Amino acid sequence: AAHVVQQRAAAHELAHVVYRDPERVGPDPAGGREARADVIGQYLMARAGYDAGAAATFWARYGDSHPLDFLGTTGGHASPKARTRRASETVANIARQQAAGTELWPEDYAPPGS
Repeated sequence: AAHVVQQRAAAHELAHVVYRDPERVGPDPAGGREARADVIGQYLMARAGYDAGAAATFWARYGDSHPLDFLGTTGGHASPKARTRRASETVANIARQQAAGTELWPEDYAPPGS
């Protein structure tokens, strides 16, 4: 289970690097960068052959073990419940793209540099 957390975290942080988020200064009040990193991280996991569904499982377990997270978000991150929902939606989108044989990339985000 620890390796799944490491894979998810690494993919999330790699997504920040791909989009050059470390170069952006200032708060992320709407959580856009964090939400994008969650989604792109799952796609990076799927493209690398890892289980992108592990993110949804992680957030569901995390939310169960951290019940006070219902009080709000910190640092632009959504609540574990919202992240679980987004991760589950992303897994469904990845599965549809895989079934259709299309390139794995989220429709809501343009690839970097485009």
